Amino acid sequence: MTLPRDGSHSGSSSMWGNPTAKKRAVQLSLDAALVSRAERLGGDLGAAAARGIAQHLKSVEQVAWADRNRDAIAAFNHHIDAHGTLGEDERHCG
Repeated sequence: MTLPRDGSHSGSSSMWGNPTAKKRAVQLSLDAALVSRAERLGGDLGAAAARGIAQHLKSVEQVAWADRNRDAIAAFNHHIDAHGTLGEDERHCG
């Protein structure tokens, strides 16, 4: 899943950028230079932080998924290398 730049997502069961999700107040300490840059640009710092956290979580979850499925992916690729894909012999070009 790729997150749109505006943080929205059309998936019904996803928490990424869900504008109707329940919000919870938290306190963060951020690099002062980043906060100053954000203030100068007039952006929504809370929304930007939420998008950044969502993108980070997505990345961590993708790595975890790949780690959990590494053996199955290797076995599948080995099978394809050895036997080809379904219908590969039936392909006709031109």
